[in-house]
This record gives sequence, structure tokens and C-alpha cells, in this order.
Amino acid sequence: MTQEQTAEERFGAQVRAAREAQGWTQERLRAALRAASGIELSSTAMARLEQGKRPIRLNEVSALAQVLGLSVHQYGGGAGGGLTREKYEQARERLVNVRAQAAEQYERLLIARRRADQAVEDLAQAERRFFDMQAQLEELQVLVTAYEDADKATNQRVDPEVEESRIRAFEREQARLKLEAAKINADRERGFGPAQPRHGSRRES
Repeated sequence: MTQEQTAEERFGAQVRAAREAQGWTQERLRAALRAASGIELSSTAMARLEQGKRPIRLNEVSALAQVLGLSVHQYGGGAGGGLTREKYEQARERLVNVRAQAAEQYERLLIARRRADQAVEDLAQAERRFFDMQAQLEELQVLVTAYEDADKATNQRVDPEVEESRIRAFEREQARLKLEAAKINADRERGFGPAQPRHGSRRES
């Protein structure tokens, strides 16, 4: 008993017969389909379509029927399945609606892309301004630090009178040390030595 052909097999056979009747190769049919509807089928997909081994999409049915002059009623047949006229009209209407929605969404996508590009440009400008301000801040910090150091140096200058008093005290201390050194040398010459104290300087216990 011969197994009944599926709707895909029947439609695939009709596509192959119509293509061969026009003297077209599968490559020629693929090009015509792409030009007419924008549908891109690979060579493998086209071969499987004609063999009935590939599920057919509704938009492909409509496009192939238009390119090859087929009737959409030829796809399906029988009440149990396949594409009826009512289903085709419903699918066609839905296809139009989906295309309109896709076009609207594409416009939104373009707007979002333009906004994103503008945001990227604004970000780049903000970064450049920030780095410029940072460079200016570093330069100003150097100037302020130099000014503060100079101001500190000015405030730390010693009063001339105070400085002169310190110098005189240092000279007096230096003279006293010289005098003390002279006395020690004199005691050494008299034989007392540096470690011996002078008489009367300390009581014996």
C-alpha cells in the first residue's frame, strides 16, 4: 500500500515541477526568491524543500507561489491538515501586522541607537573636560604649594635683634670654653693633671 504524501512532499514536488518547466536551476530559483521577497534559502534548504523533507513556512509558500505562479490551494489538501484558504488569509493578515510592528520597532531601534551614540559622544566630551580640569587642578596645586612654602619661609625668618643676641651669647660661651681650656692646660703644666680637682673645690668625706 502506497503511503500518502505529506503536504510538504506535495508542495515540494510542485515547486520542482514548476521550476523545471521554466528551465530554472535551484540557484536561479533561490535568486528570484531573494529578489522578490528577501527570503534567503541555502542550496541545502532548497533541495530539502523540493524533496519534501523541510517544513514550509507560510511566507515561503506565498513567495514561491508568486515567483513560480503556483496556487496556494495546491499546498495542503484535505480537511485534516495543510494550508486552507482561511488559514492562509489569517496568516497573511498576521504577516502584515507583524511587518508593521517590526518596522515600528526598527524605527525605535534607530532612535535608541542615535541616543546611544549621542550619549557616548557626551561621555567622551565629559571625560575630556574632566581631564582638562584635573590638569588645571594639578597646576594650581603646585602654585598654591609654592606660595605656602614661601609664606612659611617668610614667617620663619628670625628677628635681626634676636639673631644678634644669639650670636653674642654663642661668642661669650665660646670665650668661656677657651678660658676653661687655658686653665686646664696651666694645671697640667704645674703637674696636677686634668683629672685632679683644685684645692678646696670639694670636701673630703
